[in-house]
Amino acid sequence: MCDNGVHGNNSPKQKEQGKTKVCSKCGETKPVNEFHKLKHGKYGVRTACKVCSKAYSAKYYAENVEKERSRMAKWRSENAEKHLACVKKWQRANPDRKRAYNQRRRANKRNAPGDFTAAEWKAKLEYYGYRCRYCGIHKSETNEGWLEADHAIPLSRGGANFISNIVPACKSCNCSKGTKTFTEFLNEQ
Repeated sequence: MCDNGVHGNNSPKQKEQGKTKVCSKCGETKPVNEFHKLKHGKYGVRTACKVCSKAYSAKYYAENVEKERSRMAKWRSENAEKHLACVKKWQRANPDRKRAYNQRRRANKRNAPGDFTAAEWKAKLEYYGYRCRYCGIHKSETNEGWLEADHAIPLSRGGANFISNIVPACKSCNCSKGTKTFTEFLNEQ
């Protein structure tokens, strides 16, 4: 029998399951999987549990916001290529979230009320069958391979950035529509 009470040739995770450790911050005894890994720590974990570590980090950041922003800005400027590569990698892996971010940024610049999430946008796309609301083209048939979030009442005419004011549109229809409302554009067709 192993020292942790687990029989046979088990994986490290199985061996970890029986081990516990006392958190240096809250004093509670917790399983070692509730601690962040640390190569040279006892059982290979840190002294404080994940909950206490997160609370400490949040408190430190709140007390040192300007210092941390400055440190990150310095790191980004010194590692511009590395930072840009990370950003581009994230954008390629998350195209819908990138577009939602850009949409929020545009709406914020115009002080438009409302916001919508990538999940809400995905639900809207599913509702319309991944087709342009105006011409009916499927997203896979577009040159871009995706549909844009179009404001039925444009932001420039006082429209909100709520998901209820958003319809999927191909790039061609969205560009043609411009600052017209949904009904103005449909009446032209």
